[in-house]
Amino acid sequence: MSEDQVDGGARTRWVRIATVAGIAVVLVAVLVPLAIGYGSGRSPAGGDSDPGPPTPPPDSGRGLPMQGTGTLFRDRDEQIRLCATVFATMDLPSSRAGCGRVAVPVTGVDPSWLVNTTTGGQAYSRPVRVEGTYRGGTLAVSRVVEATVDPPVPTEPPVPCSPPKGWRPGAGFGTTDDATGAEQALAQEVAGDPDRYTELWEGHPGAVPDNASAPPVRVLVVGTTGDVEEARVRLSAIYPGNLCVHEVRHSASDLRRIVDRLNSEPSTPMEASLDPILNRVRVRVVALDPPTVAILDGVGRDALSLEEPLLQWLE
Repeated sequence: MSEDQVDGGARTRWVRIATVAGIAVVLVAVLVPLAIGYGSGRSPAGGDSDPGPPTPPPDSGRGLPMQGTGTLFRDRDEQIRLCATVFATMDLPSSRAGCGRVAVPVTGVDPSWLVNTTTGGQAYSRPVRVEGTYRGGTLAVSRVVEATVDPPVPTEPPVPCSPPKGWRPGAGFGTTDDATGAEQALAQEVAGDPDRYTELWEGHPGAVPDNASAPPVRVLVVGTTGDVEEARVRLSAIYPGNLCVHEVRHSASDLRRIVDRLNSEPSTPMEASLDPILNRVRVRVVALDPPTVAILDGVGRDALSLEEPLLQWLE
């Protein structure tokens, strides 16, 4: 389920109830640090390889002890799942809720944990931490406790270029209208060649406090898999404001193919999204079991940033 859904011609806004990590959005310079992952902590252009995900303990056939933090969710079919994310509508007095794609069916959960109910027939808990045995895609729960999930702290990602002659205030234009028109033209040019460029994002080098008198600097950032200088000359002619063009390993098309591949994976639920700041695909999975790791390895570790899985081995 997406955060915006259309039902009978009317748009409904879905509000995220519980989540552990966020994603960078095009033209929004907010980067949430990742917990673990293929390539976590590496530069957008690549770098040293990481050791990969932890190796699970051997499975005797009776399942593996696991723990996870999320939201318990019961749909109208009475099946309870542990969800990485739950969405709920704000169109009161009626209400509905839905579970995100990364979720695992659970057994042995007392329904009294489902303290939030909707008129649509769904119910969900506050954030919880569960322990149990994971086998055959189901978690047999032995323990549930309330959990405190601290929201991630947004940080400004570094702009991956040095200013040619210093960044100018604001977007580097005389008027807002000039900046808006040039930005639209740049976005159209970049979107028209996804095999060469990444998606645009906006950086704020030397960001100043909210109460400062000096205007912040806005820099549009785009990566290219081609010749950097050629791309800089071409794009600067379209957008003469503050612009950073830098080398990347993966184009927008490269990453979108991986996103589509992982989000359509039939064997295990995953959530994948393109992150132009990291120049990687952010991925969240239920558990890093061998079949899931094999799927991730199949698309290439260097293209992935793995968020903390819903379930982890219980030591």
